[in-house]
Amino acid sequence: MRRDQKGLTLVEVLVSILILAAGSVYLLQALAKSAEVQRKMEDQNSFYPFMASKLAEIEMRVSPEKNPFKPAKGSFSDKAQRYEWNVST
Repeated sequence: MRRDQKGLTLVEVLVSILILAAGSVYLLQALAKSAEVQRKMEDQNSFYPFMASKLAEIEMRVSPEKNPFKPAKGSFSDKAQRYEWNVST
């Protein structure tokens, strides 16, 4: 290629494509990790209302005069997730 011609050499184009490909890989990995973290947070956020409800139910049964607790267990599910709980003293 003569020096007075305009444009890019094949090597320059290949290096540019390589840089873009590497950047795309890192971007896709970051997006996948972000989606995984969001899914975990949604699972936790769906679990907490059920847990708070069960704890409130247990607190209502507590009295200082007697021991109201009998071992108990149960389960509930939300979306595709299944949760199990167990209360014992």
